[in-house]
Amino acid sequence: MSPGSRPAGERPAKVLPTWVAVAFFVGCAVFVPQIIHLTNTLPHRAIANHWRGAWVVLDSGEAITMALTGWFLIRRSAAVIVTGSMTTALLWMDAWFDVITSVGRANVITALLLAVFVELPLSGVCLYVVVRHLRAVRLAVGDEAAGDGTER
Repeated sequence: MSPGSRPAGERPAKVLPTWVAVAFFVGCAVFVPQIIHLTNTLPHRAIANHWRGAWVVLDSGEAITMALTGWFLIRRSAAVIVTGSMTTALLWMDAWFDVITSVGRANVITALLLAVFVELPLSGVCLYVVVRHLRAVRLAVGDEAAGDGTER
């Protein structure tokens, strides 16, 4: 058997109790009525008091998580999984809100082009980095477990 692999059908060890996963599903279910309520009650247009601040903070968050991801890549730290995941989510959110909140044809086209050619491909790179590091961590944990004297 190769390092870090498990026999067919064997599941990885539990890190958290099952109730934690159930709590996430319950949390998801709680959102459904709220989403339906918002769909039926929110106006199609609204004025935001802190519009500029919202965009500046979102883009700042992207810049910070990208820098941290780069730093953790250089340091060869598993923390890249967290910051890379955060960057992926922020890029998707930015692309979505850029497109959905754009006013006027030229702005919508610009937002779509940025989403398709910049934000979403960059999020794909981040996701690739995260998946590669998750696999490396899984293999490293498997190697450590294999080196503890237990039979493989």
